[in-house]
This record gives sequence, structure tokens and C-alpha cells, in this order.
Amino acid sequence: MRHDENDDLKLKVEQLIKKQSKKDEQYIKPKERLGFEQARDGFRFFTNLLYVSMIVCFLALVFSYGCYLFKEKAHSYVTSTNGEVVEIKPYKIM
Repeated sequence: MRHDENDDLKLKVEQLIKKQSKKDEQYIKPKERLGFEQARDGFRFFTNLLYVSMIVCFLALVFSYGCYLFKEKAHSYVTSTNGEVVEIKPYKIM
């Protein structure tokens, strides 16, 4: 009976070793895939650069529109001392 248990354990260990070796083969990077890894990293860099530039352009657009609204709208109305809102024309340099 002891002999059968040892054989069963040996078979289980061999099966586990085979499974682990198959998993290890999947994760080993062959030499021909190294160029692909570098290309993928370069592609990630440029896509991230594209995303950052899109965000910066959007923020610049929002900021410039906010400046336009502040210049045109905020300074065209003032409140007088008696509470009336008076529209004034801003001085424009031509």
C-alpha cells in the first residue's frame, strides 16, 4: 500500500511539473518578440503624448473662451450706487 501512495505522489508531482513548464513556456519571451515589445512601448508613448496634447489644447480653448467672456461680458455691466445695473461700452483700441 505504501508503494501505491508513492507512485501516486510521483505522478502528481510529474503532472504539476509539466503544467508549470507549460506555463513557463508561455511567459518566456522569444528573441523575435523583443522588437514587438519595443514597438508597443513606443506606440504607448506616442498615444499618451497625443492624449496629453489633446487635454492641453482643450484646456487652452476653455481658458481662452473664459478670457473672452470675462473681457466682453463682465466689464460691460456695472452696478451703480443706487442699485441700477448700467451697461457701459468698453473702450476698444483699433
